[in-house]
Amino acid sequence: MNLKERVSDRIGRIIGYTLRSRASTDRLRCAEEVFYQQNYRWLAERLKPNTTILDIGASIGDTAIYFAQFREVKKIIAYEPMPLSFSLAQRNIKAAGFAAKVTLINAAVSSSDGRVRMPEGINDVSFNIREDCNDIGIPIKKIALKRAIKGLRNVAIKCDAEGEEGFMFDTDLSNVYAIMLEWHGSEALYRSSRALNYRGFTIELFGEIKDKRYGELGILCAWRPVHTAASATPQVVSR
Repeated sequence: MNLKERVSDRIGRIIGYTLRSRASTDRLRCAEEVFYQQNYRWLAERLKPNTTILDIGASIGDTAIYFAQFREVKKIIAYEPMPLSFSLAQRNIKAAGFAAKVTLINAAVSSSDGRVRMPEGINDVSFNIREDCNDIGIPIKKIALKRAIKGLRNVAIKCDAEGEEGFMFDTDLSNVYAIMLEWHGSEALYRSSRALNYRGFTIELFGEIKDKRYGELGILCAWRPVHTAASATPQVVSR
């Protein structure tokens, strides 16, 4: 059994369904962090009834499947811009039985609407949508965060946007009560922290690392002080 098969098998033992990924072992390792290491437990423990999860950077559908298992979650709107990861997410979410609860959109969430192009053959795990290669490559659709959350209520955001998190939160977030994001680089950390502080969020940082491959990154958790944390009730995940 190779590394990819071992990681996939370990995830399968936890959730009762083996995630499939042709993209890379990196994608399955990220999924292992979601289910095995419970990396998003902070947000799961603060879910309010009838929550809409906005999953920014859905990858192969792992975080959408994770949050779909909680009774507090009414629906999930998941954005994944990369074509291969998007197709794998569609297959995984359907096979896991959550197609009715998860709306999957093939687009990136950004600070503004538009399009960029991603170089073909790039490792999409770390692609920043600001790295536009102009007239060549795969077209990627961008949707502004303010449009992605318009009309939604009781929103919690999970965000892994490879640096774009530093620009998208400078907008109205009055319908959002909690955010958990992975920041990439000190500039993105500074910009996102400033934007969220200005909008009344309390912020906690943890897990900062300096990775040779991906650079400086860490986790930022933000919540509104009026919210009282309550224990979430997972339907499947064993905690």
